[in-house]
Amino acid sequence: MSTPSYSPASTTRNGFVLAGFIVALVGLLLSFFGGGVLLGIVAIVLLIVGVRRGSRSGMSTAGFVIAGVAIVLSIVVLGLGFAAGMAAQQ
Repeated sequence: MSTPSYSPASTTRNGFVLAGFIVALVGLLLSFFGGGVLLGIVAIVLLIVGVRRGSRSGMSTAGFVIAGVAIVLSIVVLGLGFAAGMAAQQ
């Protein structure tokens, strides 16, 4: 009698989704200094590539949300900084 062989569940790993998530997190941290716009866009591009490769997971959804928040927050911070600079000149 032979024992059945069990293989681990098939999980597809996608480096683009992980990279996009990490870049989105770094962009969120840098958005307080205005750097979130560029990193947010890079994260969205990486996440789109990852999703098109077939890895639609919770991490990709979270990455999209974090990247969007980083972009919006960075734009707000840059706008407030510009407004404060204009007010200081007057």
